Amino acid sequence: MWAVGRFDLGLSEDDFWDLTLLEFDYLCKRKQLNDTRIERYSAQISWLIYSVNRSKDSKALKIDDFMIKYEKEKPKNQTFQQMKSIAKQITKALGGEIK
Repeated sequence: MWAVGRFDLGLSEDDFWDLTLLEFDYLCKRKQLNDTRIERYSAQISWLIYSVNRSKDSKALKIDDFMIKYEKEKPKNQTFQQMKSIAKQITKALGGEIK
C-alpha cells in the first residue's frame, strides 16, 4: 500500500499516513479511471491510423480492439488454517495476546 501511495499516487509521506483506508481506496479507483482514459486516447490514435490506412477488404475494427485486455486474477480461497494464521499475526502486530 505504501509503495502505491508514494509512487503511483505521488503522495507525500505525511499525506499517505493521514489517509483512511476508504480515502486510499477512492484515490486508487480514481487513478485506475485516469489510466483507462489515457489508454483510450492512445487506442484512438492507433485506431485512426489503422482506419485511414486499411484496405477495403480488411476488417473494420473498433477502438476497443486496440485497448489492452487485462485478465482479472481470480481470488484464491483461503483455508481455515490460513485465515487463523493471519488473524494471529494481526493480533500480535497490534499487541494482543493469543490464548
